Amino acid sequence: MYSDTLADMLTRIRNGSRARLERVEIPNSKLKVRLAEVLKKEGYIEDFRVMKDLHQGILEVKLKYGGRPSAGHRRPPQGEASRATAPTCVATRSRRSEMVSAR
Repeated sequence: MYSDTLADMLTRIRNGSRARLERVEIPNSKLKVRLAEVLKKEGYIEDFRVMKDLHQGILEVKLKYGGRPSAGHRRPPQGEASRATAPTCVATRSRRSEMVSAR
């Protein structure tokens, strides 16, 4: 069985954020620590620390609220209109209206 450890880490952070938790615990690895460094540098998390345990260690991530908006809540920059429908939907509707007109 294959497991995606980075996806698991990001899912734990996302789920913890949605549940408004202060911290989440993630099984530790060097790659996860490097990713946590990048997330902290870019302002997505407040802080992190590595705690020892009997196995591989635990990466504790302190979540950040009120800083950057999450990906699901981004607003378009001012002056840019947000698109209500996809272009394919508009094209499909116009083709349908042409077909109805031709009948």
